[in-house]
Amino acid sequence: MYNVRYHIASLVSVFLALALGLVLGGLIVDKTPATSQSSLVTGLKQEFETLRADNDNLQTGMDAYGNYSAAVTKRYMGTMLEGKTIAVLGLNNKATELAHDDIVATGGKAELVDLNFDKLDMKNADAASTQLITQLKTSMNATDDKDVVAQTLALEWDSKAKTRPLTDALIKDGVLKMNDYNKFKGVDGVVNTAIDGDRVDTWGLALTEAFKAANKPVLCASIFQGNNILAERGWKNELSSTNMLSTSIGTYTIAAVMSGADEGLYGTMEGAKAVYPPFK
Repeated sequence: MYNVRYHIASLVSVFLALALGLVLGGLIVDKTPATSQSSLVTGLKQEFETLRADNDNLQTGMDAYGNYSAAVTKRYMGTMLEGKTIAVLGLNNKATELAHDDIVATGGKAELVDLNFDKLDMKNADAASTQLITQLKTSMNATDDKDVVAQTLALEWDSKAKTRPLTDALIKDGVLKMNDYNKFKGVDGVVNTAIDGDRVDTWGLALTEAFKAANKPVLCASIFQGNNILAERGWKNELSSTNMLSTSIGTYTIAAVMSGADEGLYGTMEGAKAVYPPFK
């Protein structure tokens, strides 16, 4: 992965150098003999053709690598999450869909959790969630709504929980939406994809931290070659993170972390422990 990136960077550098050469050549064209001008143009055309061929070969190699990795993932990692239910926290975006597909591809069940905490109105005394959160704050001797909600949901989403009153209330008030709640029996881990543009969803982050505190495997996942802000923030908060979502490496990383791989920052970001967790 690193070699490919450096190769692309070197190709871009060469193109920029050639472009600069054309500009500088234009400045002195009036002082250059016609024969030399023709030779220069011919040489530049040859360089461009060589670079174009190299780029085509690189793209062909990358496509082959991608297809091979996808096939290997499907063939040999299709049961890594068998029997596990993983919650995917998101804002109904592309990253959420990708994480869902990765979990299903490795044999797990993905419980999509669409977060909409803008609808949590603590001033509305008649709302079921407001009443329950107020009671919980008193019983837990806490003042922060976010912490109370996160810690309570981490308890309610355990497979041993017999009732889930706060989850029920939040769904009723439109704060949470779950794709298969009628059959919900708890989760074995959490993948956080909750990001809105350049903003990390703080509720999603709080939920992820609460599940880690409850000894559930968690992962903050950013799309490869996209915005790394969620992976960066997650790792800053000591949550396992990756920026490889949308690649076969990301698929494996999710399955590995949800199966108990060592915590860490994985991917191509500065400070990453490795591109992906070690095979066991």
